[in-house]
Amino acid sequence: MTPIIIDDSKEHYQERLDAAVFAQLFITEAGRPDRTVIVQGTVTIGRDAENDIVLASQAVSRHHAMLLRDDVGLLLVDLESTNGTLVNGVLAPPGEPVRLNDGDVLGFGQVVARYVASSTPAPRGVGDHCAELAHAQDARRLRGLNR
Repeated sequence: MTPIIIDDSKEHYQERLDAAVFAQLFITEAGRPDRTVIVQGTVTIGRDAENDIVLASQAVSRHHAMLLRDDVGLLLVDLESTNGTLVNGVLAPPGEPVRLNDGDVLGFGQVVARYVASSTPAPRGVGDHCAELAHAQDARRLRGLNR
């Protein structure tokens, strides 16, 4: 498969690919199966269906928190949620970015998520979408191959 060249140099493309970093959240939520979500770019978290990561718990605000990517890693911002957001058991100051470190445990109401940083490029086409979307696409692709 031919890579898409961002500029005219193949080297520039490879440098960007080598520098690609994505993060994962391993989410545990009562009454739902555990799930893994790939995080790239800006991701919103909350109870409202408009969020990128939707959490069903009533203790989660409609627009609870936001994750922001930068050159160093991932930042979490509590969006002045009713019950707050915990990082390793410590309340995140509302509206202030908190730098996340590999292995941090996040609390959104009764929902627990573990942050895992990775230096492996994200799967092709995942973008800002959840890992479940990528898995569903792979499953559809495999079903097409089996016909």
